[in-house]
Amino acid sequence: MSDQTALTTTLDARSLDRLALTTVQDFAYLRYTERLRGSVPRVVRRIGALGGADIAFMLDAWCDVFLALPEAAARRVVSHPFFNYYWLQLSDACLRRDHGFLSEWAHHLPRFLVIPALEQGLPIPTPVLVPAGRPELRLPGSSAHLVFHTRAQGLRVFFDDDGDGVLRGDTVRIPGHYPKDESAGPLGSVTRVAHPTIPDTGIEIDAGDPWLARLIASMNGKPAQPGYPAPDLALMTEPGATKIRQIGESFELIERVWPELAAEMTTHVRLFVPYRSAFHSSFTEACMMGAVFLSEAMWPFSDIAYTAEHFLHEEAHLRLTLIEELDPLLSPAEDVTYDSPWRADPRPLSGLIQACFAFGRIAAFHRRAREVTGESVHDKRLAETVDLLARGMAEVESGPRIEFTEVGDQLWSQLREEASAR
Repeated sequence: MSDQTALTTTLDARSLDRLALTTVQDFAYLRYTERLRGSVPRVVRRIGALGGADIAFMLDAWCDVFLALPEAAARRVVSHPFFNYYWLQLSDACLRRDHGFLSEWAHHLPRFLVIPALEQGLPIPTPVLVPAGRPELRLPGSSAHLVFHTRAQGLRVFFDDDGDGVLRGDTVRIPGHYPKDESAGPLGSVTRVAHPTIPDTGIEIDAGDPWLARLIASMNGKPAQPGYPAPDLALMTEPGATKIRQIGESFELIERVWPELAAEMTTHVRLFVPYRSAFHSSFTEACMMGAVFLSEAMWPFSDIAYTAEHFLHEEAHLRLTLIEELDPLLSPAEDVTYDSPWRADPRPLSGLIQACFAFGRIAAFHRRAREVTGESVHDKRLAETVDLLARGMAEVESGPRIEFTEVGDQLWSQLREEASAR
């Protein structure tokens, strides 16, 4: 482990800027990615032992590729939201000793490593399998996927310079530069399909991945929460050029009024997932750290200020979740729930702390945006946000006594300042 990544397991309040903004070295992000990076050899060995000799050989070969990547490239692999999701699915399958699931899902590991291996000039040790029943190969971390015009069961994809994209039996050969070539047209039976990104950020705008559909299906299958209708989430797989432009404009507004926050967001957010819902406006999921999910249930994407607010709101949850891996912020309180000014149902303390943190940042954003743009919407939203923040903090402080850590006390004091400022 390099000196840069030999990280402490606790945070010092002096290492965090105001409202826990990342400005120099993001210890929370580094710790999170180091934990995942260090787990790869151990998990690969475990799956190989359960999956059999062929699976073990394939995984060992790709683990060697991962270990040969430069540190920054390896961190980039494990910080993708799909990698965290993948790792959690494998962990659950190991616990239940589901050999069939492990054998099937083991073959997803190469999909994460093909692009960084090609970029680093590392050999591709085995063909990459197209997931069963799919006409496409998605390569997480690449802003494009490959579509095969002839469905072939068990299709094996080889990457070599002489590849012509022609399907021959159950194999196809593709030049190594093809997946990254933005100007590439159809090649044989293969087409590169680009994903839109927020300009100059690398943040993909995409809702078409099957794993996203898998997650949404599991969420829609849950019973309705008290005070809310049943989940009705539907992925917006084709948002269209106008909505994509509006999403980009929302980030441009954040960058214009708070460039330090925009810089943090480009590290913590890898994927922007648009979806439809009649009432559900936005969320993040711990199983897909690095993804934000936004709908137009409350405001259309064309309302740039509101979309920017939703965007930075969800990124705030990602940021605080990473911080809490290093510092709990407070001592455990009694197992009680709180009335929330943001929700119809009672919330645990952790949920209320997350909401206060997000709204503290929202207040700071609208205060800055009011000064920079002069637009009245920011003055209106600032007043509304400050009121909600003050009510949420008062609810926490009126409950059972809690003890903040040094980091938690500093952050709570800053939130109190945001709640009292106009």
